[in-house]
Amino acid sequence: MAPLPNLAVCVLLLASGVASAAGERGRHPVIDAIQSHAKYQAPRGWSRRSNSMGEDHALFYSKGPFEIRVQLLGGPDSSFSGPQDFLDSFSAGGGEKESFKEIGSSAVAGADRALYEHRHTPVVRDPHGPAPASRPVRELLCVVPAGRRYFVLTFSASSDDARVLETVREEWTALLSTFSVVKPY
Repeated sequence: MAPLPNLAVCVLLLASGVASAAGERGRHPVIDAIQSHAKYQAPRGWSRRSNSMGEDHALFYSKGPFEIRVQLLGGPDSSFSGPQDFLDSFSAGGGEKESFKEIGSSAVAGADRALYEHRHTPVVRDPHGPAPASRPVRELLCVVPAGRRYFVLTFSASSDDARVLETVREEWTALLSTFSVVKPY
């Protein structure tokens, strides 16, 4: 009779693998909010976390000193009612009031979209002593309208190694090239 429980375990594992391969929807409200309105190729092998503040949702994909963010912003209760509010905000600059500057464009979600860049040094505070040395961060972002709301796609790097930076940046480029709004708000 021992093979029967093993068979049941195999069936359960197989079923969970099929559900995982079908997507991650239905597991988390932030993931559902973003993935029900956008489709994109997420970076493979990167860790993922999520955050939500009211109507503003974000998925963070991290690998070492690199991060790719997919944020869904806008709406009546959003901290950033429109893209310009976000670009001018304290949050967009990572702690500095300097705004992003336009550096070019890229085809994203079926249209030519402006690409912005911002370089800053994050403010690191340690209540128990002097702050550790902070590394400069370079952020690249693209804003994609989604009806009454909008997505902000960001690549952030705190590495000075140009070769590594370019290799990892390919993940962001892949996200941009595959990103589409499937159901506008």
